[in-house]
Amino acid sequence: MEDHDTTLQDHIRGTPEQLQTFIKKCGGRMIAFNNKCTGKEQDEQVFELLKTVLENVNANGGKYYTNEMYIKAEEELKRKEADRLKKEMQELELRFKKMYAEELKRRELFEEQERQKIKQLDLKEREEAQKKFEIEKKKLAEAYDKQIEMEKRKKQIEIETRVRDESRSKIEEKGSSWCTIS
Repeated sequence: MEDHDTTLQDHIRGTPEQLQTFIKKCGGRMIAFNNKCTGKEQDEQVFELLKTVLENVNANGGKYYTNEMYIKAEEELKRKEADRLKKEMQELELRFKKMYAEELKRRELFEEQERQKIKQLDLKEREEAQKKFEIEKKKLAEAYDKQIEMEKRKKQIEIETRVRDESRSKIEEKGSSWCTIS
């Protein structure tokens, strides 16, 4: 942040998304230091830091950041994640129901077309055509059911992978940098 005309907020807007997310999780609270300053400027920075710490302690009812606060925040994050996953699963279920309804309509149309063809044939041809029709109908139903199952499994794997990756990232964040911010 060499440009002295740039504000801290402007500088943060140009940082990686992970840092911006971290700052948001901290309620937007942040403080910057100029490591090159000395003397009075350095004393002013220390004063600003202590002032920020005291403001946060006062905002917490005179208490420093507590484990209960951490647990409450963690539970809220888990609840939001569960709500998001629940909503995603509901949307997925609606999509599959719509696909299933469309497939049923296609099947009904196919069946009606085949029945019309069969009516036009003589009795022997009708029997053979009816058998072929039943076999083809069964194959189509099985193929569609397999396709639906594959789509569901694929989406489930995507969700599980994303949750696992997010959990792994959270664990890595916790393990790599322990920082308490009030």
